Amino acid sequence: MNGSRPNIRTSFHSYLDSRKTNEILQNSLNVRNTLSAFICKLQNSDNFWTDNVSVPLSSITNCHILKENIIDEVPGVTETENVHLPVKQRSTIWHDLRSQFMVTGSTLFDAAGFGGLSNLRSLFHHVHIVKSMPTPSEEVQKAMAHGSKNEINAIATICTKVLPVYFPQ
Repeated sequence: MNGSRPNIRTSFHSYLDSRKTNEILQNSLNVRNTLSAFICKLQNSDNFWTDNVSVPLSSITNCHILKENIIDEVPGVTETENVHLPVKQRSTIWHDLRSQFMVTGSTLFDAAGFGGLSNLRSLFHHVHIVKSMPTPSEEVQKAMAHGSKNEINAIATICTKVLPVYFPQ
């Protein structure tokens, strides 16, 4: 060893601080959930609200997944069976549908103004003037990959925690 000894007191305080931080965060989430559930009850939107940590998307009544007809893709399926599946992300149909929207999950942060005024202006310029988006940087691509991986969690959270409070109908 180089003569230094671990400081037990500092380690213990760090451990206590992290426990206090976790406890404060958990308490804040509990208060937010209680208030949100109460607001939903007052607005008669509590049928959309859930306290569950894990919720299957199929059980969320205010979640509408884009679907496409798969009759041509599945042998033996007839038109009368009316088979539809969720639109596959990054498919041609998905890109066509996505191009119709000014704000997507990938641009929501900047569209809401959280990325700063310059990013908001840039987004407006690309959506309304250029009509296409620039190729994202490597850092943005990593963030987008994280977003794609956790998209289902975000959808469930928005549909069961945010929309019932702020948009009850």
